[in-house]
Amino acid sequence: MELNDVFALLTTCIVGLTLTIICIVLLCGKGAMLIAGFNTMPEKERKKYDAKALCRFVGGMLLPVGLTVPAFFLGGYYGLPWLIYSVVGLDVFLLVFMLIYANTGNRFKKMPSEENSAEHPELRLTDGAADAKDEETEDNNVTHDDVNLPDDK
Repeated sequence: MELNDVFALLTTCIVGLTLTIICIVLLCGKGAMLIAGFNTMPEKERKKYDAKALCRFVGGMLLPVGLTVPAFFLGGYYGLPWLIYSVVGLDVFLLVFMLIYANTGNRFKKMPSEENSAEHPELRLTDGAADAKDEETEDNNVTHDDVNLPDDK
């Protein structure tokens, strides 16, 4: 192995390790500012999106890319063009899938109730729903005296 080959191996391993570490951070739901487009949005727009879910999605999609980066070196060093082509094919497939999945169906937008509950905790639906359920059970409580059963003869 020549010096150029060692340098190429180290470079691909460092890039792959860096991507893997970033993916782990994203999978934990942190690091939303690392996502292109999300970090350039105004704060008011960012609040409309579920940043944690978006981070987990991007981290999950980039993890295979980070883990397969050293395959570029291995494919070139051992003369395995099919390995390089399959890694490029995987990367292109994941990129197209990410773009289509993330930009259709408003998957990462918060529901209006989630936006209100984040800004105004007093408007949370769970608090009111629990109170309404308690009132409902109080109104529907039936005692033994209220029930008329037929007499057994």
